[in-house]
Amino acid sequence: MLFLYQIQCKELDDLSMEIAQLLDPKLVRFEMESQEKWGAINELIDLLAAEKRVESRSKMLEAVRQREAEVSTGVGFGIAIPHGISDTVIQPSIAFGRSLKGIEYDSIDQKPVTLIFLLAIPKTKYDQDYLRTLAGLARMLVHKPVIEKLFTASTFEDVLEVFQSEKQR
Repeated sequence: MLFLYQIQCKELDDLSMEIAQLLDPKLVRFEMESQEKWGAINELIDLLAAEKRVESRSKMLEAVRQREAEVSTGVGFGIAIPHGISDTVIQPSIAFGRSLKGIEYDSIDQKPVTLIFLLAIPKTKYDQDYLRTLAGLARMLVHKPVIEKLFTASTFEDVLEVFQSEKQR
């Protein structure tokens, strides 16, 4: 059992590092302007486009729309993890947005979203690592202390610290 626990801890360490590597201070918006789902997603795609993480903002939006058509990525607890897999993505990235007012998102719990993590993944990187990152991010974000720390973060370093401290758990 100890060996299995060590493997799981190692995987969490790797996952936390991977998430930290996908984040960038220029891909963070601490006060989202939009209070509705597609406006908020567009705000985050604009960050990706401005930083040249995607070649085409419209293709990235279409990739996210296709995914959202399957089922809402508003996972509950005030969290949304929209994601798009597209050949328009130049560099795998996570854009992070926070809304103190809340965003109407069509979440599974029908409550507004306050934290959004938009994953932009190139088609060439759509594999087990991507799925593990997405699943791991979702697992981290169901812990109330993580949500609270992200909601009160005021700097990019605060956001990174949340993931680094999760690595230590």
